[in-house]
Amino acid sequence: MRILHLGWGFQPWRAGGLIEYAEDLIEAQTTAGHEIGYFFAGRHNIFLKRPRLKLWKKRGVRMFEILNSPICSGGGSGTRQPVEEVDEPVSERFFSQALDQFKPDIIHIQELFEVPSSLIDLGKARGLPIVMTLHDHYPLCPTLYLIDHTGSSCKRRDVGETCVKCCHHAPQGRRDLVFQTLRYRKPKWLPDSLEAVARTAAYRAWSHLPAASGTAIDDEPARGESPGLSVAFQRRRDINVRRLNNIDRLIAVSSRSKELYQSAGVSEGRFVILPLALRHIDSIQSKAIHGISGPVNFVTLAGCRDRYKGAYVVLEAMERLAQAGLEDRFRLIIYGHLSSEVRDSILSFSNVEYRGSYKVQELDRILEGMHAGIVPSVCEETGPLTGVEMLAKGIPVAGNKIGGIPDYVREGVTGWLNSSNDGAGLAEIMRRIMNDPDEILRLSELIVAHRETIVRAMARHLKEIDEIYRTVLNGTASVPGA
Repeated sequence: MRILHLGWGFQPWRAGGLIEYAEDLIEAQTTAGHEIGYFFAGRHNIFLKRPRLKLWKKRGVRMFEILNSPICSGGGSGTRQPVEEVDEPVSERFFSQALDQFKPDIIHIQELFEVPSSLIDLGKARGLPIVMTLHDHYPLCPTLYLIDHTGSSCKRRDVGETCVKCCHHAPQGRRDLVFQTLRYRKPKWLPDSLEAVARTAAYRAWSHLPAASGTAIDDEPARGESPGLSVAFQRRRDINVRRLNNIDRLIAVSSRSKELYQSAGVSEGRFVILPLALRHIDSIQSKAIHGISGPVNFVTLAGCRDRYKGAYVVLEAMERLAQAGLEDRFRLIIYGHLSSEVRDSILSFSNVEYRGSYKVQELDRILEGMHAGIVPSVCEETGPLTGVEMLAKGIPVAGNKIGGIPDYVREGVTGWLNSSNDGAGLAEIMRRIMNDPDEILRLSELIVAHRETIVRAMARHLKEIDEIYRTVLNGTASVPGA
């Protein structure tokens, strides 16, 4: 089968669970004998005057990379290009070239980031079946999180004016993407201590060169909060929903993700619910917790990265437990980035240990000795995998009842659900665990005994994806799990 994936970037130019999943799946499919192509927006070269399609290979995969994509997004900070994110002729022309050269049997969209959603229509116009994995809510929300500028959950359908306000701090140019490329291309001989100095010098020199669009880099004025921009954001949302309804199968990675897309107007018959798998999770060795001597060790992986991941939830829980005089009964071990907004306050507690960044290949080792995990996200993440990583080790998880977390955190089976999604609720759960640590042992044994049903192996996931492809190619009306 000839499969063309569509996404954004590649490792190590880009990091994170989404690109790790895409490349893990691509590698598994290549090993299984499929021919794989990957079309994506990627690096920004300071010396290119206009966008270009670069063809290269990575471990047998044919790569179709848009250099200097005309669409520049700020991820969680939003976009200033709602018009181009719907229709953009340069990207469309490059995609047509990729289709002509690769001649895929099926298209699998991993994400529509820095490419226009019109690529869906181009594929369908050629009669190609299309599958899309809904890793996030970007087609609906230009800031990804479905949280508006006031910090409130955003489930509205009339989004134009709200999107303008939410994207107020979106980048006006491609400076961050150029920096990202400069970091990737950093000479091996350059010490890390000089990297920032070198990037600054390079950018100062680069800022005097012509931009890809022919204008001065980052000098293009912001569009402003105009009525026209509000209409453009609403059009972005409406057209994306229409195009999603033209995709053969939408793979929702959690039941909540399916609910949210349905509430936005996507037809129920398009969905199949399929949790993700990552190759590194297969290497985590399950180990039942048989005894706890001393304080209970709570661990969170990236749970204090920012307010959306739950940094303030953790801080409030720590404050409440400290006020109750319980600091000596537990420890909190934090891995991953620690938000500067809460850093000093959280580290002021004597029972908090911050261990910094980590590599996913180290998870089996660093999770040794941990007793309970914490997934404190307050946004509608489709399927945060840090909780799955802890479950793979045999560690029960306390998670907020939001997004995809309840799909794998099941009360009394794999952990504890925080229905209030706040620090008070998390503190109460932690207090209960400390008062009855034997609950950890019971749940850990259940998790290890049923690992195969709780944690998906990549081999199983590959078969499920292959079955979805064949169902779509055969034109079957329904798929397992829909």
